[in-house]
Amino acid sequence: MPNRLKSDPWFTSRRGRILDVGCGGGELLAEFKKAGWDTLGLEPFCEESPLAKGLGVEIIKVSFEEAKLAPAQFDIVIMTHVLEHLHEPLTALRKAADVLVPGGMIYVEVPNLDSLSFRVFRSRWAQVDAPRHLSHFTLRTMVKLSGFAGLKLWRKVMVFAKH
Repeated sequence: MPNRLKSDPWFTSRRGRILDVGCGGGELLAEFKKAGWDTLGLEPFCEESPLAKGLGVEIIKVSFEEAKLAPAQFDIVIMTHVLEHLHEPLTALRKAADVLVPGGMIYVEVPNLDSLSFRVFRSRWAQVDAPRHLSHFTLRTMVKLSGFAGLKLWRKVMVFAKH
């Protein structure tokens, strides 16, 4: 699990259901599974890693947009480097908020246009990654976008809580 989450008591002192959108091979979910979480991954492109498979991590080969998910079933939704690839990031955040239980959290990582590396390299910045990256964000735009999705910034590490 990312070091930010490993050192955060909100994540380490509880258990529940976690959804990883764009989970790759499921390595992060394997870490959560070992820590006692009930896990589900959505990944339309990658194959399940042997580690995830060996631990019984469930990964459905479908995009988040196409996934049929019941409302209010996850305590955490992880979207690590997903939103910048989507045509409708607001729709995705609204769907993520919908599948959260009240008080649940969405952990988001996106390339940051406020970063020093972007200011230095501008259009040559590796994270521009056109045409794969369709949108780019700053903390300010993520806070606005999440607000439109019914979420509020919980911490300045792009963790959003459902109201």
